[in-house]
Amino acid sequence: SSIKELSFEQMEQRLKELVDRERKYLSKRNNEKLLKFKDDSSEKQRLTTASTNSPMNNPEVNPFDF
Repeated sequence: SSIKELSFEQMEQRLKELVDRERKYLSKRNNEKLLKFKDDSSEKQRLTTASTNSPMNNPEVNPFDF
């Protein structure tokens, strides 16, 4: 197999395409990670809110306080 010679312009174009593909890939991956982080974060927030608002944590409305 012979090595194909590329002009500077062709190499530049291929590099631009490669960089563009990598940029899109990284952007997609980072967006997916960000969405997962936000989902996890809001789930923790819901659990924290639920436990904070639990009647057991509020002595004024504790149903077991006789």
